[in-house]
Amino acid sequence: MWDESGTAPEFVIAVTVNSSVGYAAYYAAARAYPGRIITLSCDGLVLSRWTGQVH
Repeated sequence: MWDESGTAPEFVIAVTVNSSVGYAAYYAAARAYPGRIITLSCDGLVLSRWTGQVH
């Protein structure tokens, strides 16, 4: 999860070897922190990014 300004990582939500568990943690974090930027990555590659847009 990125800081409020979206310029630096604030903390890691989860570290796992199972991709399903990693995606579940990403999905849960996106719902728990709707106004924040959440990134799902593997080996430095960004797989998905929640941009924190709230409707």
